[in-house]
Amino acid sequence: MLTRIDHIGIACFDLDKTVEFYRATYGFEVFHSEVNEEQGVREAMLKINETSDGGASYLQLLEPTREDSAVGKWLAKNGEGVHHIAFGTEDVDGDASDIREKGVRV
Repeated sequence: MLTRIDHIGIACFDLDKTVEFYRATYGFEVFHSEVNEEQGVREAMLKINETSDGGASYLQLLEPTREDSAVGKWLAKNGEGVHHIAFGTEDVDGDASDIREKGVRV
């Protein structure tokens, strides 16, 4: 069973500019940031709120470091915007199987 929205991944061309937009507009602060060389992205996690299960919900901002990365290709095709939504779950394998059976791409 899905328990919450863990994070919403947003692809962007300029991570610093996008972080500043969410800080100035909504007061969100960077909770964690890193460069993921394997995936070819710079990312920043901005905490939105805490959840009743002791977790939190975040915005994950993703800037490609390479044009051939998955996020780089996605941006070239779609432009900036929501890249993915990640849910909290008690049974990731079971929930993934259930939604695949319903035709959802995971």
